[in-house]
Amino acid sequence: MATLGEFSSLLQLGFGIGAGLSVFRIPVDMRVHNMRKQIDGALSASQGVATTAAREKVFTYSSLKLRLHNETEKLEKLLWPFLWFTAAGAVVNWILLVWASLDAGRTLSQSEEWFFIFASVGYYVLIGLALEGLARFTLSGIQSDLRSALQP
Repeated sequence: MATLGEFSSLLQLGFGIGAGLSVFRIPVDMRVHNMRKQIDGALSASQGVATTAAREKVFTYSSLKLRLHNETEKLEKLLWPFLWFTAAGAVVNWILLVWASLDAGRTLSQSEEWFFIFASVGYYVLIGLALEGLARFTLSGIQSDLRSALQP
């Protein structure tokens, strides 16, 4: 059996992950950034070419860029509950860390050990997966259209 004090580092990690996710929203930002980069690269390669096909590509990529902007704004509104959940998880980890500091010698049961592991790591993995799923679902139409537009 582990003592409560042995979980203090894990709780600090959980607090840091919670605070970080509530600020950075990494899964969503990475996906949007990669799509913007692809669209901007394709758009700059097509601009300045005087053919009809190039003008159509510029129109297609410009439309995709506008759609991505609009979907990103919608996605930003959907992120607020996730930000609150991560911030709440960080506060829970902080409270548990204070408890671990005050009662470091307390022996934990196996179920309490699993709770601490979930509260400090598993909870954020679930939130990160949910954010990735939300981003994939919300941006899947644009991603599919972008793949089609990039085909020769």
